Amino acid sequence: CSSGSSSSSSSSRSRSRGNKRAGAAAGAALLTATEPMDIEESERIVDQEMSLPTEYAMQLQSDGAIVAIMAETGAVVDVSPCEDMQTSNLRVSGTATAAGRAAWKLRQLYEVHRAPPEPQGPEIREIAIPARQVGAAIGHNGCDLPKIRARCGGIMIALMPP
Repeated sequence: CSSGSSSSSSSSRSRSRGNKRAGAAAGAALLTATEPMDIEESERIVDQEMSLPTEYAMQLQSDGAIVAIMAETGAVVDVSPCEDMQTSNLRVSGTATAAGRAAWKLRQLYEVHRAPPEPQGPEIREIAIPARQVGAAIGHNGCDLPKIRARCGGIMIALMPP
């Protein structure tokens, strides 16, 4: 009984050794191939470089945005300041897809950073016009107010008594 089980074990061991030998032979054939192997473009490792103001690059590092981009895309982002210390080079490395996504995200963050802030509420300005000049500014009984509103993008104009 025991000899039968050991022989089946030894035969399965010899089969697994045969599979390992076949796998090793296939690996050796791939490594010694005379023609280059096709690697999908998206799997090729690339480096992309970009420059950003050092102050902004340091802000991205301190608030964790670079780490978040690396975790999300799988790319690696290295930041090194230039000699002038005003700009920093960012090197984005990884597969073509990962590096492209990470570089795009960094550019998008910088564009948002550079954009002027959106107004938080209505902008209110008061312009004092002497009573005797009001008619000349807005027309008789405010008849020119619609033209002024249209010319200024539909703003609201309110008149207050003196």
